Order: sequence, then structure tokens, then C-alpha cells
Amino acid sequence: ARDKRSDVIEMILDCCVSEEECYQLLSRITDEGRRTPTHLSCIAGDTESVRVMLNHINQDMSYSLLQMRDMSSDTPQHYVSREVHTDVMKMIHESVTHTQWIHLLHMKEYREMTVLQKAAYSDKQSVCIETIRESVSDEVWMKLLSTPLPEYDPRRHNEAEYQRAVSKIDELRT
Repeated sequence: ARDKRSDVIEMILDCCVSEEECYQLLSRITDEGRRTPTHLSCIAGDTESVRVMLNHINQDMSYSLLQMRDMSSDTPQHYVSREVHTDVMKMIHESVTHTQWIHLLHMKEYREMTVLQKAAYSDKQSVCIETIRESVSDEVWMKLLSTPLPEYDPRRHNEAEYQRAVSKIDELRT
């Protein structure tokens, strides 16, 4: 997964006897950061590998896989948001129900930030924020914007990035 080898991932998953077996492989922790293959492919921005993985399991298993947290409490979507892999984000959105997608967007990582807030924290924020905006209704968008940012904590936040997130979220609210 780390090496963007969707062909190898597909070959391995094609050998699975059932969706459950595929799910077990995909939910296995792969490194000291407690990341799954899905985390690694999302970090790399490898849309095809993520697509192969999610196509080998049903929608509920995909949702479960996308809720998995690594050692830093990041879900795959947090990495996609931070690294601004909008194609992967769009593909994940298409792989789950709308209700599941909204829940995934509301999940918080170790800094207590949602996927949208994590995107605002990034210096490459605009594209990812626009992708999130296009994927939800006005009502959901307003709920995402109204989710309070965590209090600034110098042990968990970079001050400049935190202030950028506060400014961007405030700007989006107006």
C-alpha cells in the first residue's frame, strides 16, 4: 500500500475466499504507527489502491475500515484531508452512504479536529475544503462549520497552523 501497488493489492485480495477475509487483511495493523493498508494508501494519495480495497468489501465493511484510527487517532480521511488528496476523498465519499460520509467527516483526530478542521489547518486548504463543501448539503455544511475548534494547546497544535484554521473556519462561516 505504501508503494502504490494497486496491482499487487488486487492480486492478494482476489485470493480471499470471502469479503470477511478481505476485511481482515485490510484492517490489519501494518506498522508502528498502528496504520492499516487503507491509511497508508490514503497518505500516499493512491486513489486506485483505495478503490481496489473498498471494492473488495461491502459498504458497511468499507465504513468500518474508514473509521479505524491509527496511533495518533487519525482516520484515513484525516490523512486525505491533511495531504489534500481530493480524488481519494471523492472516491471514499462514493464508497459509503451519505449518512456514513457525514459521520466520517465529524470524526475527530488526536488534536480534536474534524476532517474539515484538519483541512483548514493545512496550508493547502482550499481545494480540500471545496471538495468537502461539494459533498454535503447546506444544512450539513453549517453543522460542520459550527463544530467548535478545540482550545489551543501548544503541546498538540502548531500555533501558526492553528490560527490559520481558526481564521479559515471563521471566514467560511461568514
